[in-house]
Amino acid sequence: MDARGGQIPHLVKLAAESRAKFNSDLGPIILVAASLMDKPDTQKISRSLDIAHALVIRECVHMAQDLGLIDIVDRNEKTSRLTLNLTHAGKAIFQGATWK
Repeated sequence: MDARGGQIPHLVKLAAESRAKFNSDLGPIILVAASLMDKPDTQKISRSLDIAHALVIRECVHMAQDLGLIDIVDRNEKTSRLTLNLTHAGKAIFQGATWK
C-alpha cells in the first residue's frame, strides 16, 4: 500500500455505503486494498490484511462475477492466487475521493 493509507477508513466507508451487495463486511476492505495496490492479487491482499486467503478469494470471485467491481485477469492453478484489476464500476465507487 502507499502513503494514502490515512484515507483507508474514508475509502472503506465509501465502498460500504455503495449500492454493492458484498458477501461480507470484508468486501469493502478488500476492494479498498485492491484499489491501493500496484498489481493487486489475492495473496498480497490476504497478507496485508492478515486474513485467510480463501476468504479473500471468495469475496473477490463474488465481486467479479456478481458485482462487476473487479476483473480476474489471471489465476494460478497451483496456488489459487487471483490477479485482479478494478473495473470502471469498481473505480467509480471511489470517484471524488480526495487523496492526501
